[in-house]
Amino acid sequence: MPMPMKRLFILLIFSGLLFISSEKVAAQETERPARLFEGVGSGTAGFVIQSQVNYLVQTRGIDPQRINATNGGRFSKPSRIQTELWLIPNGSVPPQPKVYNGELKKFAGKFAEYKSWEYTGVGDECGCGPYLGNVSFAALSDLSHHQDDSLVYLVAYSFRSSPPGTWRRIAKRDAADLQSRGIQAERIKIIFGGVTKKAEDNVDERHALMQVWMLPNDAPPPAKEAEPERTPKKAFQIGTYNDYLLKDKEQERLIFAGFADVVQVDKNLNLYIITRPRIEPTEKISPDEPDDIDTQKLGEKWKSELVEKYGIDKNRIFVIKATADEFREGEIDVWVTPPGIPLPNTYSSDEDIQSDNG
Repeated sequence: MPMPMKRLFILLIFSGLLFISSEKVAAQETERPARLFEGVGSGTAGFVIQSQVNYLVQTRGIDPQRINATNGGRFSKPSRIQTELWLIPNGSVPPQPKVYNGELKKFAGKFAEYKSWEYTGVGDECGCGPYLGNVSFAALSDLSHHQDDSLVYLVAYSFRSSPPGTWRRIAKRDAADLQSRGIQAERIKIIFGGVTKKAEDNVDERHALMQVWMLPNDAPPPAKEAEPERTPKKAFQIGTYNDYLLKDKEQERLIFAGFADVVQVDKNLNLYIITRPRIEPTEKISPDEPDDIDTQKLGEKWKSELVEKYGIDKNRIFVIKATADEFREGEIDVWVTPPGIPLPNTYSSDEDIQSDNG
């Protein structure tokens, strides 16, 4: 005897109600307070609902006509998300989401604390489900929308093993994320809190400790600006960036700012920009995708900008053209070295390289 068709309900409080049925059911929304905003971008109700639907359809092969989603409203804890999964016999009445208090209370204080990594890629390599986005930042943009008399502070702490500027690159990335959610740049303040004394368990040298605060405009900052980072005693790799990422103008600007600040603040450091060309042109995924970039020209452009706009001595900046191979092509490596410390061997072949520091 065949099993009766059942419907699967997934209830997402602050992110929606999703159920799977043998029948086609239109999307619906529960009644919510008129002042509900719920933020912008990843981690919001719409983003999470769409991610869940896409995952169930594209990865798990469920018929999209059996899926329906509705927003369950805000959860009782604004920076978290709750999901309920229901499996219900065909023909039964869908469950009603529990209604939490949807009105936001006035908030002042530390909103979140987390260890953050420079890596920005997301995916489902672990097979653990779809990326739901930054729920905390979605909640923060919701809160800031209702508290326009408050400022957001990003207090960044480096770990002792962190390369120069790690905290700044992470803080600027997070600030850009918040701006994309509608929080004005003048309402976001970045503070360097110094080197944290907290244990470095489960962190590598690409991490920083971040604190997010929301305070009234007239309140004192949550922390004092620390002394600038000390000049490192060894060479550090800032990052390796492929040309697919670099042809995105917004990403290219964030990458540039991430190392430009380092050599501008610490006048003892030398900067190495190592370029590798692409062996063959890449095939465009979509017609509106930007053209491939010339990594060498971009490296030279970066040097010119550092000299002309940042006032950095040209003799501290080295643009090096390295040989590409099947393993390393279409990328730019960025390193900084303190005085008297040579650049490590970063080349994947013994071919000659060309250096331009004129």
